[in-house]
Amino acid sequence: MKPILHLDVLIRQTDEGYEAHCLQFDLVEVAPTPEEAEQAMRNVITAHITYSLAHDNGEHLFQVAPLEAWNAFFSGHSSKRDTLEIRLEQAASPFPTTIDLQETFLEAA
Repeated sequence: MKPILHLDVLIRQTDEGYEAHCLQFDLVEVAPTPEEAEQAMRNVITAHITYSLAHDNGEHLFQVAPLEAWNAFFSGHSSKRDTLEIRLEQAASPFPTTIDLQETFLEAA
């Protein structure tokens, strides 16, 4: 079974289009529609993880988003909350089979 990461993404409208912000990695993508922003985010998350693992750079894999983004995510005002499931293709992944990062962060708080 391929490992699955559950990542929280805030999608909100901006002057440039729709912004998708992955909160656990602090990655941001902008696209004309919410669906395109989500797909762009999936692509950049996959590239980010693949690059980090390929270059043994796990210590810089997670970069938590600013508190403002988390507050916007949990408030739900004028934004869409989404939890993306990312299936890792790496055979030698350092992750357990399933990781729910939101639950992990909340337990740590």
